[in-house]
Amino acid sequence: PSGSGGVDASPDSADRERLQPLIFPSVRECNAALAAFGDDGELLRALRLFVKMRKAASLAAHASSPETAGGRASSGPGGPGGGVGLVLFHPPAPTLVTYSTLMSRAVSTGKPRVALRLWNLMKSQKEFFANEDHGGGGNASERRAVGLPIVPDVKAANILMNTYAKLADPGSARDLLSQMQNPKGGPDVLPVRPNIVTWNTFVDACHRAGDLATGMDALEDMKAAGVRPDARTYTSLISTVARRRTRRAGARDPDAAFALFEEMTRDRNVRPNGMTYCALIDVCGRCGRSDLALKGLRMMLRQKAREGGNRPLENEVGAWTAAIDACGKAGRIDTAAQLFRTMQRFGVKPNAVTCGCLTDRLLRVSDDKDGNDKEGVDGHQSPAASRDRMAQALEVLRYMKERGMEPSEVMYTSLMSRAGDLAKLERRAGSHNSKRGHKSDGGRSQKRCGRAISDDDDDDGASAIEVYTELMGMLMNDANGRATGMPQGKGVNTRANRGSHRHRDTMARTDGSPTTSSSSAAHRNQQLSAPSSPSPASDEANILLLRVFLVFQEMTASGVRPDLTCYNALLRACARAGDVARARDVLCRMGEDRLEPDDMSWREALRGAARAGDAEAAVEFWSWALEGSSSGSDGARRNATNGGEGGGGTTWRPNAEAFEALVDAHVRAAAASESRDERRRLLERVLDMYEDVMGGVDVEGMGLTFVDPSEVRRSSRASVAVVRAAVSVELLSARDAAVVTATRSPIIMDGEHGKEMSKTAATTLRSQSSRGRRIAVDLVSGEGARRALRTAQGAGGLTPSLSHGGAEAGNLKALELARNWAAEATSSSSRT
Repeated sequence: PSGSGGVDASPDSADRERLQPLIFPSVRECNAALAAFGDDGELLRALRLFVKMRKAASLAAHASSPETAGGRASSGPGGPGGGVGLVLFHPPAPTLVTYSTLMSRAVSTGKPRVALRLWNLMKSQKEFFANEDHGGGGNASERRAVGLPIVPDVKAANILMNTYAKLADPGSARDLLSQMQNPKGGPDVLPVRPNIVTWNTFVDACHRAGDLATGMDALEDMKAAGVRPDARTYTSLISTVARRRTRRAGARDPDAAFALFEEMTRDRNVRPNGMTYCALIDVCGRCGRSDLALKGLRMMLRQKAREGGNRPLENEVGAWTAAIDACGKAGRIDTAAQLFRTMQRFGVKPNAVTCGCLTDRLLRVSDDKDGNDKEGVDGHQSPAASRDRMAQALEVLRYMKERGMEPSEVMYTSLMSRAGDLAKLERRAGSHNSKRGHKSDGGRSQKRCGRAISDDDDDDGASAIEVYTELMGMLMNDANGRATGMPQGKGVNTRANRGSHRHRDTMARTDGSPTTSSSSAAHRNQQLSAPSSPSPASDEANILLLRVFLVFQEMTASGVRPDLTCYNALLRACARAGDVARARDVLCRMGEDRLEPDDMSWREALRGAARAGDAEAAVEFWSWALEGSSSGSDGARRNATNGGEGGGGTTWRPNAEAFEALVDAHVRAAAASESRDERRRLLERVLDMYEDVMGGVDVEGMGLTFVDPSEVRRSSRASVAVVRAAVSVELLSARDAAVVTATRSPIIMDGEHGKEMSKTAATTLRSQSSRGRRIAVDLVSGEGARRALRTAQGAGGLTPSLSHGGAEAGNLKALELARNWAAEATSSSSRT
């Protein structure tokens, strides 16, 4: 508005822009963000947002205070006094919901002490109900910044109770419960009626502290308050029995647990679930009463029969696991193994905890002088008994592998330790050489793989070589199941990576030449564990390689002679890491041990060369395989060809999978090369090999006539590699032709003769480029290329199994360009 003199009295544009209020998200939006961060496990991110909320609210309160407003009065935009009490931003202040949300997420992520600190911080706020000055005075702006009084409700009290439960602090939980029941309330809460969640959480606090007496008192108080106990109440109380070594706590006497179970089912008519039976059976196991544990299991089965349902109870697998553990603790290993078989017939699938429990008992058992099983690892036991228990443990391990379960590090360590003990027993008894000699297991480990523990398993037990082989296979299987890598689905931390590099550095060898058959085992192990040159593989693949080689070293240090399956596992790990040098060392060691590589050995070696993008190494491995050699040295070649197992060596015939790896290595090497001529040479070689396979000829003497052309066209990986090579050659040739045609330098091509030479060169290059175009058009119509295109279009890009050198976008563009060429050729043919 204008004043009386016609002069605009409003603030200028800069002042108006400065006076625009700041826009903040609402409290509800902030609380939703806190919940989302906490549910995703990002508690630190949620806490940072919470700190920003408190800081912004504090600044708003400070800006609205009379002291701050008075200091701003003389300089306000409206003249003297024009800025008094003016607050242009109202950020969201933390409320009870804010604190409750953060506390519940902190407890769920295993940070109960953080939750307790948040509660104490909330109590210290001036708006908390227990404080005298909670923001009721002051002007409206100050009350808005401070917020309404914070009065915890029953939900907030339950969250605090759960915090005390996770801290195993029944004393503080009892104090909170007393405040809730007190008519005057207390410093934490006002009077509020506890609900079933409150009582169950308090009983859980007693359970975690092992305080059965306080838990039983809580049950009586709960009944007196008119709250009906449920299955969770009785399950927590039953699980509390025998947690302490006192008579009052029920030590060595599960009668209290059965009494609570009877009260639950008969007096209160509460239906027990699988968790209840798990708690009951677990109490029997802690008391050393495996007979009563089996009784509890039979009670559960009778309940299922009465209810007429074949579906497992909730968490029924926990009850079976507790029974297996109880029998294992009592030394009834055969009964525990029988329960493992029986539970599957009742439709209950063992989980990782079940398998780990049984495996732990199988590995810890030993035989006493009377032939009865007993706990411990220091007792004397025969090699036959050790092999029998180890065979059962391996069957459980294979069950886990089939179902994608990941064994724990403790299980791996225990298996390695027991395998070493078994190797010592075998050497002491003299059974190792007589039973296995210098031969592999003949595929027995593969034949046994996939079978569950069966009643008719009359195998003569497991040997140390089988255990080590299975360990190496399990490591590779875990890595394949995770697809993107190691450990435990959360990636590899930097400290682990640094540790693995330090281990590899300490195992560096000083001599890169192949060792001879007369070398010592220690020197050969040092050579075999040598690190290779830097590979393009990820750190997780290198850590996997290190783990597999550590198992191999542990095996050789125990005096166990590796077989072909072990070496193939090593080569597979080298292939995943792209470690060509170490793969070459493994092949040399196989020749020294007079083992002939099989088709899997050569395929993994070729895949390692492909992963590393080393075309020369791929050709080298291919040549060794054709010659029946396992090393590049003449002595090792003669050793492998003439003295390998199977007599006289075996004849290797390349197949489509080997051809895939060979082509893949050339394409990756071309993509990594900085030389234009080198890229052309490698890509042209791919086209030469492809034409040899399709034409059934063997120009270079590489045995390509053995490769089935139809299998190559059906392979998505081989098709993608060849198409990319063909398209790259076409583009390179077309670019060169364009350069030569456009060249008009009088020094190089002057006059009519120069122009004629330019035309001749361009025609030659175009004829060469038509070769790549022809191959790409022909191959893109094949089954493998079509399947790759469908997969890429459905997933938004090529899958990692079809990518070469990480150039997924380049592969997809090559396929699409080849498909366009095919469409142009079809259209041109139709017009003709």
